[in-house]
Amino acid sequence: MKNRIKPVFLLLLFLLFCAQIFYSFPVKIQLSGQEEKFDKFFLKNEVTVAVTDSGLGGLSIMADAVERMRESKIFQKVNFIFFNALFSNEGGFNSLKTRKEKIQIFDSALKSLENNYNPDLILIGCNTLSVIYDDTSFSKETNTPVVGIVEAGVGLIA
Repeated sequence: MKNRIKPVFLLLLFLLFCAQIFYSFPVKIQLSGQEEKFDKFFLKNEVTVAVTDSGLGGLSIMADAVERMRESKIFQKVNFIFFNALFSNEGGFNSLKTRKEKIQIFDSALKSLENNYNPDLILIGCNTLSVIYDDTSFSKETNTPVVGIVEAGVGLIA
């Protein structure tokens, strides 16, 4: 049963990040060694999914995820949290001068997200944040599975 659920959920993640519907397309998202984290995730009846972005664009991703999860009925209950990682009203991550600054600020945001909301899954709905995620200390320390929009896109062309 678990092996059947995982591909369905991965497809949901892909659909979540892409505005188009590809129900019949076999999508394989690179999990970057997170398989064990996902195995634990799929054993739960109730989950909390956090969607993070560097602005409000991730709200549309979350709205789509809510609908997809409702339709899939994989879990008995799914709680969604939107976490805006935007650190300033003056400018976003692309206004920062160095990659190191971006990584440090996003790392802090992820740690705050996990400490305050304890999500079972984190979805990164921002290209910039998705690309720098693997360089955060959070990515090496967390037990929470994390999927970025870039991984979903790579899954489409792989």
